Amino acid sequence: MILIETAIEAGETPLLLVSFPSASGVPSFKTCLTPSPETLTKWKLISDVEIWRDTGLDAYVVESTSAESTASPSALLSSYLGRDVLLVLKGPMHRAARPTSTHPDLEVGFRFQDGFPLLLATTESLAAVQDKIRRSAAGEEGWKVGGITSQWQTDELVMERFRPNIVLSGSPAPFDEDYWGDIRIGDESSGGTIISLVGRCGRCLASTQAQGKHI
Repeated sequence: MILIETAIEAGETPLLLVSFPSASGVPSFKTCLTPSPETLTKWKLISDVEIWRDTGLDAYVVESTSAESTASPSALLSSYLGRDVLLVLKGPMHRAARPTSTHPDLEVGFRFQDGFPLLLATTESLAAVQDKIRRSAAGEEGWKVGGITSQWQTDELVMERFRPNIVLSGSPAPFDEDYWGDIRIGDESSGGTIISLVGRCGRCLASTQAQGKHI
């Protein structure tokens, strides 16, 4: 799936363009990025979706806006993946966020995300991880980590492996963001946007995948 590419086409009705590797022979398709209530009445609604142990959730089966496409988005994805899948848009029903050690009484909801709406990281933390990997790849005493090969002495670790929504620079120390509370995005004079950092992201195998290389 990491070879599937997406792009947003701006306009009065923003569209999501989904493209597959040319070698797959699967054609691209477009769909509404933010479908209107009227559009959603034409999409099939299902009410037995499960996301991370949350059951009985609602979702709409995505339809294509590509006039030249005779196959549905779900059919195209199924063809590419070699298994039957449905491409769905999460419906309005909210899921409850899990409490964290710093926010045990957390009472907020979200729709589709794994755990929380946003993931934040700093370039200082990425650089620290890169340094540790290079020390391990070079065989420095006390830094050996299984699975890290010599190629990592020169290979660059890219932030995309960790999939943050927000990347900041200028942190006083690596991983300092683990201890932040609230941050403000934007001009203080105009209020900006306050974001509460309620917990660290759990370990994810996606960080071991090389985007663009399918490995």
